[in-house]
Amino acid sequence: MLLTVFTSTLNRAGLLPRIFESIVRQKRTDIEWLVVDDGSEDDTPEIIAEFARKVPFPIRYYRQPRGGKHRAYNMALLLARGELMLTLDSDDWLPDKAVDVIEEYMPIVRCDKKICGMIALKADANGNIYGREMSGKVLAAGDNAKYEEVMCTGERCIILKTDVARQYPFPTVEGELFMTESVMFSRLSIDYGFAIVNKVLSYCEYQSDGLTQNIHTLLCQNPVGFMIYHSQRINQATTLKAAIGAALRYVAFRSMAGVNGNAAEHSGKY
Repeated sequence: MLLTVFTSTLNRAGLLPRIFESIVRQKRTDIEWLVVDDGSEDDTPEIIAEFARKVPFPIRYYRQPRGGKHRAYNMALLLARGELMLTLDSDDWLPDKAVDVIEEYMPIVRCDKKICGMIALKADANGNIYGREMSGKVLAAGDNAKYEEVMCTGERCIILKTDVARQYPFPTVEGELFMTESVMFSRLSIDYGFAIVNKVLSYCEYQSDGLTQNIHTLLCQNPVGFMIYHSQRINQATTLKAAIGAALRYVAFRSMAGVNGNAAEHSGKY
């Protein structure tokens, strides 16, 4: 199987048909849709079951106790059957022929063991790209300056080799329900490169109750996760100013985390 499309969802039954229909329009049978439900209380299970009866490709549904998208992602890593894995949030969907484009780039990904996947563009419903296009054809492993250019100048669609992604699960922190994806991507970028795809491979329509729109709450409620992220950014900073900024934010989140931050730091486990 070429591709696992993974979606973590929480009470977003009304948005799931848009993802489903975009996958159907790919007209492929070498893909699967893997849905991990993070404790929904709506009719998500029934909707997914109805979808699964209509299509020739596998749709698999799993439910976990409320734990956050990063825990759902870790579950998906264990369950995915595709050679590649693409994460679509519940407010995302695929453009037509997105999987065909992914297949076009597969020779680059397969022939280089130091490339772990693809970085592509993401756009809104009107086709406006989030951020700017990327330069070059490859983001090489350990190229911190290029990583800043590619990953920090807009939203991206990331497609990963599943067997590589399994080696880089999210750390989890007891009592915290969010961890930025950058924690995982920045770790990956130390050891692996990415093929750059300057084509839109996912659309997004941010919701008023979504994670992106509630960043202040996330910062306050998940300080250890952000402490971990900024500790990584200190080492990967490309300028002294950036390193100092990351260090200051690390200290601030460590202070917010209090005892939990001290325990996490001393144990080396999250």
